[in-house]
Amino acid sequence: MVIYNKSSHAADVINGRETAPRAATQQRYVNQSFSRGPLSIAVPGEIMAYWAAHQKYGLLPWRQLFEPAIKMARDGHPLSQATARALRKMKYDYKINFVVYPDFCSVFCDKHGDPLKEGDRVMMTNLSRTLHAIAELGPNVTHVNQNLAKYVQDMGGLLTETDLEGYSPRVEPPLSQQYGDITMYTVGAPSGGPVLGLILNIIDGFNFTHEDIAIPEAEAATYHKIIEAIKFSFADRLRMGDPRFVDIHDLLTKIASRQYADYVRRSIDADKTHDVSFYTNITRASWRDFGTSHISVLAANGDAVSVTSTVNWYFGSMLLSGATGIILNNEMADFSKLPQHDSNPSLNTIEPGKQPLSSMCPAVFVNKMGYPVLVVGAAGGDRITTVTAQVAIRILWLKQTLDTAISEKRFHHRLSPNILQWEPGFSQIVLSQLSQYGHELRKAKPKMSVVQAIFRDPETGEVRACSDERKGGSPSFIYS
Repeated sequence: MVIYNKSSHAADVINGRETAPRAATQQRYVNQSFSRGPLSIAVPGEIMAYWAAHQKYGLLPWRQLFEPAIKMARDGHPLSQATARALRKMKYDYKINFVVYPDFCSVFCDKHGDPLKEGDRVMMTNLSRTLHAIAELGPNVTHVNQNLAKYVQDMGGLLTETDLEGYSPRVEPPLSQQYGDITMYTVGAPSGGPVLGLILNIIDGFNFTHEDIAIPEAEAATYHKIIEAIKFSFADRLRMGDPRFVDIHDLLTKIASRQYADYVRRSIDADKTHDVSFYTNITRASWRDFGTSHISVLAANGDAVSVTSTVNWYFGSMLLSGATGIILNNEMADFSKLPQHDSNPSLNTIEPGKQPLSSMCPAVFVNKMGYPVLVVGAAGGDRITTVTAQVAIRILWLKQTLDTAISEKRFHHRLSPNILQWEPGFSQIVLSQLSQYGHELRKAKPKMSVVQAIFRDPETGEVRACSDERKGGSPSFIYS
Protein backbone atom coordinates (compact mmCIF):
# COMPACT_ATOMS: atom_id res chain seq x y z
CA MET A 1 0.00 0.00 0.00
CA VAL A 2 1.40 3.40 -1.06
CA ILE A 3 -0.17 6.28 0.89
CA TYR A 4 0.58 9.83 -0.30
CA ASN A 5 -0.12 12.78 2.01
CA LYS A 6 -0.61 16.03 0.09
CA SER A 7 -0.09 18.37 3.06
CA SER A 8 3.35 16.96 3.86
CA HIS A 9 4.27 16.06 0.25
CA ALA A 10 5.43 12.69 1.59
CA ALA A 11 4.47 9.05 1.16
CA ASP A 12 4.43 5.89 3.27
CA VAL A 13 4.52 2.26 2.23
CA ILE A 14 2.68 -0.29 4.36
CA ASN A 15 3.85 -3.75 3.36
CA GLY A 16 1.48 -6.49 4.50
CA ARG A 17 2.95 -9.13 2.20
CA GLU A 18 2.67 -12.68 3.49
CA THR A 19 5.71 -14.28 5.16
CA ALA A 20 6.93 -17.85 5.43
CA PRO A 21 5.79 -19.58 8.67
CA ARG A 22 8.37 -20.02 11.41
CA ALA A 23 8.53 -23.74 10.74
CA ALA A 24 9.19 -23.23 7.01
CA THR A 25 12.72 -23.96 5.78
CA GLN A 26 14.08 -24.68 2.33
CA GLN A 27 14.94 -28.21 3.45
CA ARG A 28 11.36 -28.80 4.54
CA TYR A 29 10.19 -28.04 1.01
CA VAL A 30 12.81 -29.93 -1.02
CA ASN A 31 11.07 -32.15 -3.56
CA GLN A 32 7.69 -31.20 -2.10
CA SER A 33 4.77 -29.84 -4.06
CA PHE A 34 3.75 -26.49 -2.61
CA SER A 35 1.87 -24.88 -5.46
CA ARG A 36 -1.47 -25.52 -3.74
CA GLY A 37 -2.67 -27.22 -0.60
CA PRO A 38 -1.56 -26.80 3.03
CA LEU A 39 2.20 -26.39 2.46
CA SER A 40 1.51 -23.46 0.12
CA ILE A 41 0.00 -21.31 2.89
CA ALA A 42 2.05 -18.37 4.16
CA VAL A 43 1.28 -16.13 7.14
CA PRO A 44 -1.45 -13.69 6.01
CA GLY A 45 -0.87 -10.00 6.72
CA GLU A 46 -3.55 -8.02 4.89
CA ILE A 47 -5.79 -7.23 7.88
CA MET A 48 -2.76 -6.18 9.94
CA ALA A 49 -1.70 -3.84 7.11
CA TYR A 50 -5.14 -2.22 7.00
CA TRP A 51 -5.05 -1.87 10.78
CA ALA A 52 -1.66 -0.12 10.58
CA ALA A 53 -3.02 2.24 7.92
CA HIS A 54 -6.13 2.97 9.96
CA GLN A 55 -4.14 3.62 13.12
CA LYS A 56 -2.12 6.32 11.35
CA TYR A 57 -4.57 7.77 8.82
CA GLY A 58 -8.08 6.49 9.60
CA LEU A 59 -10.96 8.92 10.21
CA LEU A 60 -14.00 6.63 10.28
CA PRO A 61 -14.49 4.10 13.11
CA TRP A 62 -12.71 0.79 12.34
CA ARG A 63 -15.92 -1.22 12.71
CA GLN A 64 -17.75 0.94 10.17
CA LEU A 65 -15.31 -0.04 7.43
CA PHE A 66 -16.45 -3.66 7.62
CA GLU A 67 -20.19 -3.12 7.38
CA PRO A 68 -20.61 -3.53 3.57
CA ALA A 69 -18.48 -6.70 3.46
CA ILE A 70 -20.26 -8.21 6.47
CA LYS A 71 -23.63 -7.57 4.83
CA MET A 72 -22.52 -9.14 1.53
CA ALA A 73 -21.17 -12.23 3.28
CA ARG A 74 -24.15 -12.61 5.65
CA ASP A 75 -27.03 -11.87 3.28
CA GLY A 76 -25.43 -13.28 0.15
CA HIS A 77 -24.42 -11.62 -3.10
CA PRO A 78 -24.58 -12.57 -6.79
CA LEU A 79 -21.44 -14.25 -8.11
CA SER A 80 -19.57 -11.77 -10.28
CA GLN A 81 -18.60 -12.39 -13.89
CA ALA A 82 -14.90 -12.36 -12.98
CA THR A 83 -15.26 -14.91 -10.17
CA ALA A 84 -17.47 -17.16 -12.30
CA ARG A 85 -14.84 -17.03 -15.05
CA ALA A 86 -12.12 -17.92 -12.52
CA LEU A 87 -14.12 -20.92 -11.30
CA ARG A 88 -14.58 -22.14 -14.88
CA LYS A 89 -10.87 -21.79 -15.57
CA MET A 90 -10.05 -23.73 -12.43
CA LYS A 91 -12.30 -26.60 -13.49
CA TYR A 92 -11.67 -26.78 -17.23
CA ASP A 93 -8.20 -25.27 -17.75
CA TYR A 94 -6.47 -26.39 -14.56
CA LYS A 95 -8.53 -29.57 -14.09
CA ILE A 96 -9.33 -28.85 -10.44
CA ASN A 97 -11.78 -31.29 -8.88
CA PHE A 98 -13.76 -29.07 -6.53
CA VAL A 99 -15.13 -32.04 -4.58
CA VAL A 100 -11.60 -32.61 -3.25
CA TYR A 101 -11.99 -29.26 -1.43
CA PRO A 102 -15.29 -29.75 0.43
CA ASP A 103 -15.20 -26.53 2.50
CA PHE A 104 -14.47 -24.49 -0.62
CA CYS A 105 -17.11 -26.35 -2.59
CA SER A 106 -19.73 -25.73 0.10
CA VAL A 107 -19.53 -22.03 -0.80
CA PHE A 108 -18.72 -22.03 -4.52
CA CYS A 109 -20.40 -25.21 -5.84
CA ASP A 110 -24.00 -26.17 -6.53
CA LYS A 111 -25.63 -29.30 -5.13
CA HIS A 112 -24.07 -31.38 -7.92
CA GLY A 113 -20.52 -30.25 -7.07
CA ASP A 114 -20.24 -28.03 -10.14
CA PRO A 115 -18.95 -24.45 -9.79
CA LEU A 116 -21.56 -21.73 -9.41
CA LYS A 117 -22.43 -19.59 -12.41
CA GLU A 118 -22.51 -15.84 -12.83
CA GLY A 119 -25.45 -14.40 -10.91
CA ASP A 120 -25.83 -17.39 -8.58
CA ARG A 121 -26.14 -16.36 -4.93
CA VAL A 122 -23.04 -16.81 -2.77
CA MET A 123 -23.53 -17.20 0.99
CA MET A 124 -20.52 -16.83 3.32
CA THR A 125 -22.11 -16.90 6.76
CA ASN A 126 -19.02 -17.95 8.71
CA LEU A 127 -16.92 -15.28 6.99
CA SER A 128 -19.47 -12.67 8.04
CA ARG A 129 -19.01 -13.78 11.69
CA THR A 130 -15.23 -13.56 11.34
CA LEU A 131 -15.41 -10.09 9.82
CA HIS A 132 -17.80 -8.99 12.57
CA ALA A 133 -15.36 -10.20 15.25
CA ILE A 134 -12.44 -8.36 13.62
CA ALA A 135 -14.57 -5.24 13.26
CA GLU A 136 -15.45 -5.27 16.96
CA LEU A 137 -12.22 -6.58 18.52
CA GLY A 138 -9.44 -5.50 16.15
CA PRO A 139 -7.16 -7.45 13.80
CA ASN A 140 -5.90 -10.09 16.28
CA VAL A 141 -8.93 -12.06 17.42
CA THR A 142 -7.91 -15.05 19.54
CA HIS A 143 -10.62 -17.51 18.49
CA VAL A 144 -10.20 -16.60 14.79
CA ASN A 145 -6.43 -17.22 15.00
CA GLN A 146 -6.98 -20.48 16.89
CA ASN A 147 -9.53 -21.79 14.40
CA LEU A 148 -7.46 -20.76 11.39
CA ALA A 149 -4.22 -22.28 12.72
CA LYS A 150 -5.93 -25.52 13.77
CA TYR A 151 -7.50 -25.92 10.35
CA VAL A 152 -4.19 -25.47 8.53
CA GLN A 153 -2.34 -27.82 10.88
CA ASP A 154 -5.05 -30.46 10.61
CA MET A 155 -4.63 -30.26 6.84
CA GLY A 156 -0.85 -30.74 7.15
CA GLY A 157 0.32 -27.13 6.85
CA LEU A 158 2.84 -25.18 8.94
CA LEU A 159 0.88 -22.07 9.94
CA THR A 160 0.55 -21.64 13.73
CA GLU A 161 -1.31 -19.37 16.10
CA THR A 162 2.08 -17.89 17.05
CA ASP A 163 2.70 -17.02 13.39
CA LEU A 164 -0.60 -15.18 13.20
CA GLU A 165 -0.21 -13.32 16.50
CA GLY A 166 3.39 -12.40 15.75
CA TYR A 167 2.83 -10.97 12.27
CA SER A 168 3.68 -7.29 11.95
CA PRO A 169 3.42 -5.29 8.70
CA ARG A 170 6.45 -3.37 7.54
CA VAL A 171 5.99 0.40 7.52
CA GLU A 172 8.69 1.65 5.18
CA PRO A 173 9.72 4.71 3.22
CA PRO A 174 8.66 4.45 -0.42
CA LEU A 175 10.93 3.92 -3.36
CA SER A 176 10.94 7.27 -5.17
CA GLN A 177 12.12 8.02 -8.70
CA GLN A 178 12.27 11.32 -10.53
CA TYR A 179 11.15 11.69 -14.15
CA GLY A 180 11.48 15.35 -15.11
CA ASP A 181 8.97 17.23 -12.93
CA ILE A 182 7.21 14.00 -11.92
CA THR A 183 8.07 11.97 -8.81
CA MET A 184 6.94 8.36 -8.56
CA TYR A 185 6.33 6.76 -5.17
CA THR A 186 6.09 2.98 -5.13
CA VAL A 187 6.95 -0.09 -3.08
CA GLY A 188 10.44 -1.51 -2.63
CA ALA A 189 11.83 -5.05 -2.78
CA PRO A 190 10.76 -7.79 -2.70
CA SER A 191 7.79 -6.28 -4.56
CA GLY A 192 7.85 -5.09 -8.17
CA GLY A 193 8.53 -1.40 -7.48
CA PRO A 194 12.30 -1.47 -8.17
CA VAL A 195 11.69 -3.18 -11.52
CA LEU A 196 8.97 -0.68 -12.46
CA GLY A 197 11.29 2.17 -11.48
CA LEU A 198 14.13 0.83 -13.63
CA ILE A 199 11.90 0.31 -16.67
CA LEU A 200 10.59 3.88 -16.47
CA ASN A 201 14.06 5.28 -15.74
CA ILE A 202 15.35 3.68 -18.94
CA ILE A 203 12.35 4.89 -20.95
CA ASP A 204 12.68 8.45 -19.63
CA GLY A 205 15.93 8.91 -21.55
CA PHE A 206 14.35 8.06 -24.90
CA ASN A 207 12.27 11.27 -24.77
CA PHE A 208 9.27 9.61 -26.38
CA THR A 209 6.42 11.75 -27.68
CA HIS A 210 3.06 10.96 -29.28
CA GLU A 211 4.84 10.97 -32.67
CA ASP A 212 6.63 7.77 -31.64
CA ILE A 213 3.39 5.80 -32.07
CA ALA A 214 1.94 7.80 -34.98
CA ILE A 215 2.54 5.12 -37.64
CA PRO A 216 3.05 1.33 -37.35
CA GLU A 217 6.79 1.47 -38.09
CA ALA A 218 7.37 4.07 -35.36
CA GLU A 219 5.06 2.21 -33.01
CA ALA A 220 6.99 -1.04 -33.46
CA ALA A 221 10.33 0.72 -32.93
CA THR A 222 9.00 2.28 -29.72
CA TYR A 223 7.60 -1.01 -28.44
CA HIS A 224 10.89 -2.75 -29.25
CA LYS A 225 12.76 -0.31 -27.00
CA ILE A 226 10.19 -0.79 -24.21
CA ILE A 227 10.47 -4.57 -24.53
CA GLU A 228 14.25 -4.41 -24.33
CA ALA A 229 14.03 -2.19 -21.24
CA ILE A 230 11.71 -4.78 -19.69
CA LYS A 231 14.08 -7.65 -20.51
CA PHE A 232 17.07 -5.90 -18.92
CA SER A 233 14.96 -5.02 -15.87
CA PHE A 234 13.69 -8.58 -15.45
CA ALA A 235 17.31 -9.78 -15.60
CA ASP A 236 17.94 -7.71 -12.47
CA ARG A 237 14.69 -8.97 -10.91
CA LEU A 238 16.15 -12.47 -10.94
CA ARG A 239 18.84 -11.27 -8.54
CA MET A 240 16.35 -9.95 -5.99
CA GLY A 241 15.03 -11.31 -2.72
CA ASP A 242 13.71 -10.06 0.61
CA PRO A 243 16.22 -7.34 1.68
CA ARG A 244 15.74 -8.27 5.34
CA PHE A 245 17.21 -11.69 4.58
CA VAL A 246 19.64 -11.20 1.69
CA ASP A 247 22.09 -8.40 1.00
CA ILE A 248 20.83 -6.70 -2.13
CA HIS A 249 21.63 -3.13 -1.03
CA ASP A 250 24.18 -2.59 -3.81
CA LEU A 251 21.80 -4.03 -6.42
CA LEU A 252 18.91 -1.82 -5.32
CA THR A 253 21.15 1.27 -5.22
CA LYS A 254 22.45 0.49 -8.68
CA ILE A 255 19.11 -0.08 -10.40
CA ALA A 256 17.64 3.07 -8.84
CA SER A 257 20.43 5.26 -10.22
CA ARG A 258 20.19 7.45 -13.31
CA GLN A 259 23.68 6.33 -14.34
CA TYR A 260 22.69 2.67 -14.46
CA ALA A 261 19.54 3.45 -16.47
CA ASP A 262 21.71 5.40 -18.93
CA TYR A 263 24.08 2.44 -19.18
CA VAL A 264 21.24 -0.01 -19.86
CA ARG A 265 19.70 2.35 -22.42
CA ARG A 266 23.00 2.51 -24.31
CA SER A 267 23.15 -1.30 -24.20
CA ILE A 268 19.79 -1.68 -25.95
CA ASP A 269 20.19 -2.81 -29.53
CA ALA A 270 17.75 -0.66 -31.52
CA ASP A 271 17.84 -3.08 -34.46
CA LYS A 272 17.22 -6.49 -32.89
CA THR A 273 16.52 -8.46 -29.76
CA HIS A 274 18.79 -11.13 -28.29
CA ASP A 275 18.68 -14.39 -26.39
CA VAL A 276 18.53 -14.54 -22.60
CA SER A 277 22.31 -14.74 -22.11
CA PHE A 278 22.65 -11.23 -23.59
CA TYR A 279 20.75 -9.87 -20.57
CA THR A 280 21.81 -12.26 -17.83
CA ASN A 281 23.20 -15.72 -17.25
CA ILE A 282 20.78 -16.34 -14.38
CA THR A 283 17.59 -18.24 -15.15
CA ARG A 284 14.87 -19.14 -12.74
CA ALA A 285 11.32 -20.36 -12.94
CA SER A 286 8.78 -17.66 -13.60
CA TRP A 287 5.95 -16.67 -11.29
CA ARG A 288 2.25 -16.68 -11.99
CA ASP A 289 -0.69 -15.50 -9.98
CA PHE A 290 -4.26 -14.54 -10.69
CA GLY A 291 -5.88 -13.94 -7.29
CA THR A 292 -4.96 -10.27 -7.21
CA SER A 293 -6.96 -7.05 -6.90
CA HIS A 294 -5.96 -3.40 -7.11
CA ILE A 295 -7.64 -0.20 -5.96
CA SER A 296 -6.55 3.37 -6.68
CA VAL A 297 -7.97 6.21 -4.57
CA LEU A 298 -7.70 9.99 -4.92
CA ALA A 299 -9.14 12.28 -2.25
CA ALA A 300 -10.46 15.78 -2.82
CA ASN A 301 -7.62 17.28 -0.79
CA GLY A 302 -4.95 15.60 -2.93
CA ASP A 303 -4.22 12.60 -0.71
CA ALA A 304 -3.88 9.35 -2.65
CA VAL A 305 -3.68 5.62 -1.99
CA SER A 306 -2.58 2.84 -4.33
CA VAL A 307 -3.09 -0.64 -2.88
CA THR A 308 -2.64 -4.10 -4.36
CA SER A 309 -3.85 -7.25 -2.61
CA THR A 310 -3.49 -10.91 -3.48
CA VAL A 311 -3.99 -14.51 -2.37
CA ASN A 312 -1.64 -15.38 -5.27
CA TRP A 313 -3.34 -17.81 -7.66
CA TYR A 314 -7.07 -18.09 -8.26
CA PHE A 315 -8.51 -18.85 -4.79
CA GLY A 316 -5.01 -19.26 -3.35
CA SER A 317 -4.40 -22.68 -1.83
CA MET A 318 -8.00 -23.74 -2.61
CA LEU A 319 -8.38 -24.36 1.12
CA LEU A 320 -11.25 -22.56 2.84
CA SER A 321 -11.37 -22.69 6.62
CA GLY A 322 -14.93 -23.74 7.40
CA ALA A 323 -14.89 -22.28 10.92
CA THR A 324 -13.71 -18.83 9.76
CA GLY A 325 -14.87 -18.73 6.12
CA ILE A 326 -11.41 -17.46 5.09
CA ILE A 327 -9.87 -18.58 1.79
CA LEU A 328 -6.18 -19.18 2.48
CA ASN A 329 -3.41 -17.97 0.19
CA ASN A 330 -0.75 -20.01 -1.63
CA GLU A 331 2.00 -17.38 -1.38
CA MET A 332 4.69 -19.99 -0.64
CA ALA A 333 4.47 -20.83 -4.35
CA ASP A 334 6.19 -17.48 -5.02
CA PHE A 335 9.43 -18.75 -3.50
CA SER A 336 11.90 -20.46 -5.82
CA LYS A 337 11.43 -24.21 -5.92
CA LEU A 338 14.89 -25.74 -5.94
CA PRO A 339 16.25 -29.28 -5.93
CA GLN A 340 18.24 -30.37 -2.88
CA HIS A 341 21.57 -29.58 -4.52
CA ASP A 342 21.83 -26.45 -6.66
CA SER A 343 25.07 -24.86 -7.77
CA ASN A 344 23.37 -21.54 -8.56
CA PRO A 345 20.97 -20.87 -5.65
CA SER A 346 18.34 -18.17 -5.85
CA LEU A 347 18.05 -15.34 -3.33
CA ASN A 348 14.33 -16.11 -3.28
CA THR A 349 14.63 -19.33 -1.28
CA ILE A 350 12.44 -20.17 1.70
CA GLU A 351 13.40 -18.95 5.18
CA PRO A 352 11.18 -18.45 8.26
CA GLY A 353 9.62 -14.98 8.25
CA LYS A 354 10.83 -14.15 4.74
CA GLN A 355 8.68 -12.52 2.09
CA PRO A 356 8.69 -14.06 -1.41
CA LEU A 357 9.21 -12.02 -4.56
CA SER A 358 6.18 -10.22 -5.94
CA SER A 359 5.30 -8.35 -9.11
CA MET A 360 2.91 -5.97 -7.34
CA CYS A 361 3.82 -2.31 -7.80
CA PRO A 362 1.13 0.13 -6.63
CA ALA A 363 2.33 3.64 -7.50
CA VAL A 364 1.49 7.31 -7.08
CA PHE A 365 2.98 9.87 -9.50
CA VAL A 366 3.14 13.45 -8.18
CA ASN A 367 3.96 16.73 -9.99
CA LYS A 368 6.27 19.49 -8.76
CA MET A 369 3.34 21.24 -7.03
CA GLY A 370 2.76 18.14 -4.92
CA TYR A 371 -0.50 17.09 -6.61
CA PRO A 372 -0.98 13.45 -7.63
CA VAL A 373 -1.03 13.17 -11.41
CA LEU A 374 -1.47 9.42 -11.70
CA VAL A 375 -2.54 6.79 -9.15
CA VAL A 376 -2.13 3.36 -10.71
CA GLY A 377 -1.68 -0.34 -10.14
CA ALA A 378 -2.69 -3.67 -11.61
CA ALA A 379 -3.59 -7.29 -11.01
CA GLY A 380 -2.42 -10.20 -13.12
CA GLY A 381 0.66 -12.08 -11.93
CA ASP A 382 4.08 -11.36 -13.36
CA ARG A 383 2.37 -9.14 -15.95
CA ILE A 384 1.52 -6.58 -13.27
CA THR A 385 4.84 -4.75 -13.53
CA THR A 386 5.07 -4.70 -17.32
CA VAL A 387 1.46 -3.64 -17.82
CA THR A 388 1.65 -0.91 -15.15
CA ALA A 389 4.78 0.36 -16.90
CA GLN A 390 3.04 0.39 -20.30
CA VAL A 391 0.07 2.38 -18.97
CA ALA A 392 2.37 4.90 -17.24
CA ILE A 393 4.50 5.27 -20.40
CA ARG A 394 1.43 5.87 -22.56
CA ILE A 395 0.11 8.57 -20.23
CA LEU A 396 3.27 10.35 -19.12
CA TRP A 397 5.42 10.14 -22.25
CA LEU A 398 3.20 9.22 -25.20
CA LYS A 399 0.47 11.63 -23.99
CA GLN A 400 -2.48 9.31 -24.46
CA THR A 401 -5.65 9.82 -22.46
CA LEU A 402 -6.26 7.58 -19.45
CA ASP A 403 -9.05 5.62 -21.13
CA THR A 404 -6.98 5.09 -24.28
CA ALA A 405 -3.84 4.10 -22.35
CA ILE A 406 -5.76 1.43 -20.43
CA SER A 407 -7.81 0.13 -23.36
CA GLU A 408 -4.83 -0.21 -25.77
CA LYS A 409 -3.79 -3.81 -26.45
CA ARG A 410 -0.81 -4.95 -24.40
CA PHE A 411 2.30 -7.07 -24.66
CA HIS A 412 4.36 -8.84 -22.04
CA HIS A 413 7.90 -10.20 -21.78
CA ARG A 414 9.50 -11.78 -18.73
CA LEU A 415 12.89 -12.58 -20.29
CA SER A 416 12.70 -16.31 -19.67
CA PRO A 417 11.17 -17.86 -21.67
CA ASN A 418 12.41 -15.49 -24.38
CA ILE A 419 8.95 -14.99 -25.89
CA LEU A 420 6.92 -11.84 -26.49
CA GLN A 421 3.27 -12.40 -25.59
CA TRP A 422 0.62 -10.21 -27.17
CA GLU A 423 -2.99 -9.63 -26.28
CA PRO A 424 -5.71 -10.69 -28.73
CA GLY A 425 -6.61 -7.74 -30.95
CA PHE A 426 -3.06 -6.39 -31.07
CA SER A 427 -2.16 -4.77 -34.41
CA GLN A 428 -0.95 -7.46 -36.78
CA ILE A 429 1.03 -4.87 -38.75
CA VAL A 430 2.96 -3.89 -35.62
CA LEU A 431 3.46 -7.56 -34.69
CA SER A 432 4.89 -8.22 -38.13
CA GLN A 433 7.31 -5.34 -37.60
CA LEU A 434 8.30 -6.67 -34.16
CA SER A 435 9.03 -10.11 -35.60
CA GLN A 436 11.56 -8.43 -37.89
CA TYR A 437 13.42 -7.31 -34.77
CA GLY A 438 13.76 -11.01 -33.93
CA HIS A 439 11.04 -11.26 -31.28
CA GLU A 440 9.45 -14.68 -31.00
CA LEU A 441 5.72 -14.00 -30.76
CA ARG A 442 3.01 -15.87 -28.92
CA LYS A 443 -0.66 -15.00 -28.58
CA ALA A 444 -1.59 -14.64 -24.92
CA LYS A 445 -4.87 -15.57 -23.32
CA PRO A 446 -7.48 -12.80 -23.07
CA LYS A 447 -7.40 -10.18 -20.31
CA MET A 448 -3.68 -9.56 -20.01
CA SER A 449 -3.67 -8.04 -16.51
CA VAL A 450 -6.24 -5.59 -15.15
CA VAL A 451 -5.42 -1.94 -14.38
CA GLN A 452 -7.18 0.53 -12.11
CA ALA A 453 -6.03 4.15 -12.41
CA ILE A 454 -6.91 7.77 -11.69
CA PHE A 455 -5.46 10.67 -13.67
CA ARG A 456 -5.52 14.33 -12.64
CA ASP A 457 -4.78 16.72 -15.48
CA PRO A 458 -1.87 18.86 -14.23
CA GLU A 459 -3.09 21.88 -16.19
CA THR A 460 -6.87 21.86 -15.70
CA GLY A 461 -7.16 19.81 -12.49
CA GLU A 462 -9.81 17.63 -14.14
CA VAL A 463 -9.94 14.15 -12.62
CA ARG A 464 -10.61 11.01 -14.64
CA ALA A 465 -10.80 7.46 -13.34
CA CYS A 466 -10.79 4.21 -15.28
CA SER A 467 -11.50 0.67 -14.14
CA ASP A 468 -10.20 -1.77 -16.73
CA GLU A 469 -12.94 -3.09 -19.02
CA ARG A 470 -11.11 -6.42 -19.07
CA LYS A 471 -12.68 -7.28 -15.72
CA GLY A 472 -15.92 -5.36 -16.05
CA GLY A 473 -15.36 -2.95 -13.16
CA SER A 474 -16.28 0.71 -13.03
CA PRO A 475 -14.88 3.73 -11.18
CA SER A 476 -17.05 5.47 -8.62
CA PHE A 477 -17.20 8.51 -6.38
CA ILE A 478 -17.53 7.61 -2.72
CA TYR A 479 -18.62 11.18 -2.00
CA SER A 480 -19.99 13.36 -4.78
